Amino acid sequence: MRARDKAKTQSLYAARGGMTAVRVKELVRARDGDQCTRCGMVAVVHMMRWGRALEVHRVVPGSVYTVAGCVTLCKDCHEEMPARQPGEPDAETEGITVRLPIRYRPLLKRLAKERGIGISEFVSCALDRQYPAPVADGSAK
Repeated sequence: MRARDKAKTQSLYAARGGMTAVRVKELVRARDGDQCTRCGMVAVVHMMRWGRALEVHRVVPGSVYTVAGCVTLCKDCHEEMPARQPGEPDAETEGITVRLPIRYRPLLKRLAKERGIGISEFVSCALDRQYPAPVADGSAK
């Protein structure tokens, strides 16, 4: 992992109180009683309707996920909330999305958990080790 990316990851982790964004979302949903804070839709109904967990909305769009700075919303209510403006960077994510075959998920999940990091961070670290980024003069670091 490049030094700048590592520093960003560490600062985000620290800003979230030493928790991953996934853990923060779990705590927010639990704090809010596993229901939408606007309309009251419960998690079970949301799962049946949308096939996924209730969403966690950052009160300040694009900010770091923190328990105090987030609320639980259903998909419908979340769509009505203000979002980042197009082109505005998000403090939590930067980069590209890569779709991998589902068969890799159990392995990646296990390896990431062993290291105490998220799957995306694990893949990024593994790629950085395998393919060091070139520096300005074109050589590998």
